Parts: sequence; structure tokens; C-alpha cells
Amino acid sequence: MKAVIAMYAYFFTSGGWRVRVWQEFVLGMPLLRLEVPVKLNQRRCRHIRRWLERCGVHQLLNRPKHWPETETLPPLNSTRALWITKTPEAAFVLLAQAGVSPARGRIELCANCFTPELAGTVMALADSVRAFSFSCPVPEAFCWQLQRDHGLCPRLGGGTADLSICFSPAQRTHALPLWQERPEISGLRLTAPGLECPVGCPEVPLLAALWAQGRIGTEEVRIRADFA
Repeated sequence: MKAVIAMYAYFFTSGGWRVRVWQEFVLGMPLLRLEVPVKLNQRRCRHIRRWLERCGVHQLLNRPKHWPETETLPPLNSTRALWITKTPEAAFVLLAQAGVSPARGRIELCANCFTPELAGTVMALADSVRAFSFSCPVPEAFCWQLQRDHGLCPRLGGGTADLSICFSPAQRTHALPLWQERPEISGLRLTAPGLECPVGCPEVPLLAALWAQGRIGTEEVRIRADFA
């Protein structure tokens, strides 16, 4: 097979016994597809690893099952930045599921420290929600800005909330957890209507890869309730 160049790759488990590799394109983005058998011996794993190196793969959309720890693979791509960008929309969906309108919503921000991503999330929600509380120290100038521009007086030290947006690990009943590189948010999923996802390719990591490369816009990515 002729060598190809692709930053991302994904694995698809087939019923055969051979490893098959070929290149696909999604919205112009090169993508390496590797069809692998259920059982992988060490020789096959080394063969796969060499193909990934040869094809310039830096990140994976998924990993094959039963991969030996002795054979190093590129890291999984992160979906966190995309989820953070879509946090306001996700927050509105979660509030609606709880029977709370955004205008009456009390939002808690959980984090180990104040960060630009936390500040951006607050400002994106400031015109739509009722109140904010913070579990981390917040700059006084930021609090003044919220009060001056949006009429909000944030509470420090946490408090009663309809939804907690967590940038660090926290035990909350109704939460939007964003601290992992691949956030797992119960009842929600990211999707892009009209996008043809290759069979066997994980959709959300693919969306994150397309978005990171500017091949799909933030407004084209939608939040969908998913209780399957």
C-alpha cells in the first residue's frame, strides 16, 4: 500500500484475520482507517504501530480493544475544548430537562482556580441566567464586571444551584462535568446534522478533530439529548 499522510486515525474491528489500512476524507480532512481482527498478536501490533508512524498519525479517535501495554500508540484526541465551547447550549438543555428556564437558572462554577475558560463560560451565560456562584476564588475586577454589565452579584464559596458546571472533579447531583479530556455527559451528545460519519468511526471525536482544524464551525455542531 502506498504511504499516506493523515493526522488522525481510527480503528474498526472486523471479522477477518488481516489488518487492512486505507485513507478516507471527511470534509477534506485525511483520516486513516484501520480494520483489525478481534485478536491482535504482538507482530500485528508492531505492524500497526509502524503504519501509524509512517502515515504521520499524531492522534487517534479511538483505540482497539485488547491492545498490549508494551506497544505504544498515539494519544486519543481531546473533545474537551469543543464541549467547553458548546457549554452554554448544553447548560440550557440540562436546565430544561430539570424544568428550569434559563432566566431562573442558578449556575455554580466548580474549579480549582479561576481560568480563562471559566471566565468565558460565565460571560457567555451572563445575559441568560439568574445567578452565579463560584467554588474557587474569583478576581474582584471580574465580579465588578458581572455586576456592572449584567446586574449579577456572584456568590463565592458555592451555594444552592440548579446546575453545576465543573472544570475540576466535584460531586454534584446535577452537573456538567468538563474536567476530563473526553467529558462524559450523561444524556447529551454532540452531533452535526448532515455530516456523513464513516461506518465505525466515533462521531464525537471526529467532530472535535474537524472543529480543531477549522473544517466545521461551532454553530454547525449541535447538542442533542440522548438517553439511549
